[in-house]
Parts: sequence; C-alpha cells; structure tokens
Amino acid sequence: MDWNILLSLVCPLIMLFCMKGMFSGHNHGNVKDKTEQSQDSPQDLQSLQNKVAELTEQNAYLLKEIQSIKESFSPANGMNANNSLNN
Repeated sequence: MDWNILLSLVCPLIMLFCMKGMFSGHNHGNVKDKTEQSQDSPQDLQSLQNKVAELTEQNAYLLKEIQSIKESFSPANGMNANNSLNN
C-alpha cells in the first residue's frame, strides 16, 4: 500500500480526535457560578476604575503627541516625512 494513501486516510481521523479533545470542555471545576462572577468586591471595582482612568489619561497624552508630530511634518513647515528622513 502506498504511504500517501495511508496518510490521507489517517489524517482526517486524527483531526477528528484533536477536535473532540479541543471542544470536550476541560473546565472541570475552574468555572465559577454566574453569581460568583457577577459579585466583584468594591476594591476590585475601584482598582479597575483607576486603571481605566489612567489608560484614558495616557491615551489623551499620546493623541496630543501624535498630533504634534503630524504638525511638525505639515507642509506649512516646509517639511514632510520623506524630507526629514533624507536629511
């Protein structure tokens, strides 16, 4: 029997076993009840709110920085990105 034919017959079977293993649900015991998931502590909520505020502040700073870089390469300044890279 030719090995190519054998491999082409075995490959779909192996794929089925892999897919069954992947979707069989390996979450035995590490899934919380919906009630436990929805009850975050006040400290966790405050921590998340602080992180969101910090990220919002960083985002605003980066947007201003991007805008200033774009303005420095504007045609009004007589420069563009290509000219600055060549100099």
